[in-house]
Amino acid sequence: MEKSTTRSDLRALVREEVLRALQRAEAQLSPQRPGPPAAAQTGGHMLTVLFTGRLAPSADFLAQMADLGQRGYALGCAFSNSFKQFLSPDEILRSLPAAATHLASDSEREWQSWLAASSALILPLVSLNTAAKSAAGIEDSMPTFILLSHLRAAKPVISCPDMSQIAVRIREQFAGAAPAMAHTAERNFHALQQMGVQFVPVLDVAAAVGRAFHVEPNETPQRLAKTRPFPKREFITAEDVHSAMKAGLKTLTHSRDAIVTAEARDQAARLGVILEAI
Repeated sequence: MEKSTTRSDLRALVREEVLRALQRAEAQLSPQRPGPPAAAQTGGHMLTVLFTGRLAPSADFLAQMADLGQRGYALGCAFSNSFKQFLSPDEILRSLPAAATHLASDSEREWQSWLAASSALILPLVSLNTAAKSAAGIEDSMPTFILLSHLRAAKPVISCPDMSQIAVRIREQFAGAAPAMAHTAERNFHALQQMGVQFVPVLDVAAAVGRAFHVEPNETPQRLAKTRPFPKREFITAEDVHSAMKAGLKTLTHSRDAIVTAEARDQAARLGVILEAI
């Protein structure tokens, strides 16, 4: 005859089940130290996603991360101190693919193994502080360490929005300040662009990652024999800015891929002429 289950036995069984459930939840939610995930889960490339500043990533950016997750990319997410003060990393992680890893350590030593395996860096935006320090080569925080480490290793660094939207945001943020402040902030982002950072529209992030790892097929002799015209790029100089001012223009528009000289930017800041990419 079976022994009847006592009330204390039931309590013990319930306690064990609760403990197992809590352990499973803790394993899923607890931050992980930097370290490459299993290769079978990466699809060949591991991406570092760095959140800086005080603004939450847009729904479009999170959708781009979901797209990358579906393509088999492994995502390791890091959050700057300023981001953690104003926003919740846990809420962001819940909006990302389930396999996304929280890289919670602030230790450079522990970051080395992840950065060695990281294929590229993605940022929903670069804060003004991170842009200024990185453009000057100052590496005194986790965000600047991660950003400059990827650039030194010639790994793709992709951020959004594109330069035209960054210029608009900077002008709005420094609307009441001296023009030199906005000019300095914008120049920092141009310096990052020259160092190798790709600034793309938010809806183009996943495509930019794909392009970064796409290997062009070998050219055939027939294709090599064809003459390929080089697209002509617009060139903006200080003289163009001066001419615009004399013509009474407050905004000088140019194509997005135009080459704008440093003298032109300085002249625009002095004369109060806005350079706008269209």
